[in-house]
Amino acid sequence: MRTRVVILSGHSLFAEGIASRLQQYAEQVEVVFVDPGQEDYLDQVADLKPSTVFIDAQDTKTNQCCLLCELLIAFPDIALVRLTVDQKDVQVITSQKQCFGEVQDLIEILLPPETSSI
Repeated sequence: MRTRVVILSGHSLFAEGIASRLQQYAEQVEVVFVDPGQEDYLDQVADLKPSTVFIDAQDTKTNQCCLLCELLIAFPDIALVRLTVDQKDVQVITSQKQCFGEVQDLIEILLPPETSSI
């Protein structure tokens, strides 16, 4: 089964290189570009239902903070991978929704599992 990933970029050379490398694994990964400069980019991502969204950190056309916030709010269960051309490491951002009813719920989120029973 192939997993679909979206690369948010205006087709920079760096993003094209990443896509080219991922497409070498075409039997496992489907790569789709979405331009974050388009007003409906969130709708496009939603329609594609990717497992992961790659963010081209070098894309100067977009405000990275706003982009991350919009993605996290729109897709709370998706993995975001922030790629930079000048670093070997990538930043992987994941989130999850959890129920919140009492302060104890926050404590259990904050503490490691072995210490969360108060």
